Amino acid sequence: MSLRVPRFLSSVEYENYGKTLVIRYADFQDSGQYECEATNGVGTAQTYSMDVQVQAIPYFTVEPEIQNKAEGETAEFFCNATGYPKPEMIWMYNGMRLELAPFNPRRISDDNKITIYNLTKEDTGNYGCNATNVHGYTYKDVYVNVLALPPGLRTPPPDLRVVDGAEVNLTCRMFGAPKPRITWSRNGMELTGGKYKVTEEGDMFIK
Repeated sequence: MSLRVPRFLSSVEYENYGKTLVIRYADFQDSGQYECEATNGVGTAQTYSMDVQVQAIPYFTVEPEIQNKAEGETAEFFCNATGYPKPEMIWMYNGMRLELAPFNPRRISDDNKITIYNLTKEDTGNYGCNATNVHGYTYKDVYVNVLALPPGLRTPPPDLRVVDGAEVNLTCRMFGAPKPRITWSRNGMELTGGKYKVTEEGDMFIK
């Protein structure tokens, strides 16, 4: 008796004197047509074939992540799953299917992505991704936290004494959500361009 099996099997063992084929830890690549042929030198060989299809409960290949954003920013959730049969992807919002949730014109969704533009504090909530097929489901939920903090001084700029002609670095570290825009001024006039340079962190360089 001989067995014809697809190539690249996960792990194959023969038992019962070759009459039984055992595939350990079957994977999708093990799907295919298998044949069993019996010969003994008398008469015609007998061949039997069968199709094997490996199926699987859904599992995530991309999971959504918690979003901590400021008002006015954009939040994006990504979710993808595989399995066999192909899973149905369902988005949830605060415990209900997204399509049944209150309409939000700033929210756009498809099977694998949710985008929320121009966030407000009212957008804070729980989003979940559910992948389902006949064998079961997998689920992951996360939050979008929309922060709204007025600008505050984290590190006040110190008084400086510098040598004439030296480069000067002034620091003014602020916090807030959305991230505040920091400007420097002297005698009521904003300092920009030329020998004045302001970094994204709010530091001022005078060359």
